[in-house]
Amino acid sequence: MNIVLSIAGILVILLGLRDMFNSLLHPKGQGASAAGCSTPP
Repeated sequence: MNIVLSIAGILVILLGLRDMFNSLLHPKGQGASAAGCSTPP
């Protein structure tokens, strides 16, 4: 059970980091969490 929780935690962290870098490198709203947050220019 600990292994499953550890893998799930690592996946959540990696997905968050990927989304953060997508948002930083592509500020036009390419990040998954930025889909509803981007404001029109």
